[in-house]
Amino acid sequence: LRKVQSDQRAVVEEQRLIKIAKRITGYVGLDGMAILVDRIEQVQPLKDALEKRLDAAPEGLKPFKAVHALQDFVPQGQEAKIPLLVDLKARVLRAHKRRWMADATWARIERYLQQCAQNNMTVALPTLPSNYCHLLRWQAHNPHHKPLIVFTPKSMLRLKAAGSKVEEFTSGQFHPVLGDTVADPAAVRKVVLCSGKFYYDLAAARDDKETTDTALVRIERLYPLPAEEIQAEMSKYPNADKFVWAQEEPANQGAWPFIALNLIDHLDLVVSSANGKNTVKADRLHRVSRPSSSSPAVGSAKRHQAEQDALIDEVFTV
Repeated sequence: LRKVQSDQRAVVEEQRLIKIAKRITGYVGLDGMAILVDRIEQVQPLKDALEKRLDAAPEGLKPFKAVHALQDFVPQGQEAKIPLLVDLKARVLRAHKRRWMADATWARIERYLQQCAQNNMTVALPTLPSNYCHLLRWQAHNPHHKPLIVFTPKSMLRLKAAGSKVEEFTSGQFHPVLGDTVADPAAVRKVVLCSGKFYYDLAAARDDKETTDTALVRIERLYPLPAEEIQAEMSKYPNADKFVWAQEEPANQGAWPFIALNLIDHLDLVVSSANGKNTVKADRLHRVSRPSSSSPAVGSAKRHQAEQDALIDEVFTV
């Protein structure tokens, strides 16, 4: 009987180690996130740390374990505690519907951006399939093996506006900033910076309102912050006197805390000079978002939609 019990414990331990190894070195699908690790050298320190993290939380909190492990240990990389050479691609599904559960989404962009420093990783929100493809190609050929964190909502998989032509896949490169191809630069009075799926909501609203004086600029890569590309794009609108950062998250969440801390100074230079030809005095960068909240969701579909409609209206009336 003791021998049988010992053999059973050995089988259980072996299965547990295999499960941990798959979570670290393979593909993990776990309630709203996916991790693909291509190559990990000197993996034992990370394995030990992740094993402790995965076993520490209660059984009911399993969906949170891998998320917390990813947030805690991946940003440290080579620069901090763990001597690890890692080339990791993590695709975090960002279902930001904010309706039923208070934590319907665990893709907390602000938590990753808060840990961004010393070029320790890349954080991106691609809005076009072709740009996503070139981002993955860039990551594969990047000689500096840094983690790549990509936030993508499932709704964009079915969105017809989020499409690319075949030639856009076979040529070109990744663009950290995508400018407006619809608005006339000479007629633009307001420039709206945004990222992710929210761009398509704003673009649809602009078409419905038939607004011609607003340009929508997409920030496809949040870190490292593409300051030079943003400056070059802003300089295309010499008559713009209002600049807005728009996001659907609350003010204390999403990309705004990071943008407010790192981008304001760069934008002030562009807003005040605008390649030396702008004589219009521009305002400081405005923020349009939901009010600060302790929860990422409101728990009501009707309230969520009402907030979303008011948010979009504010972007075009501010």
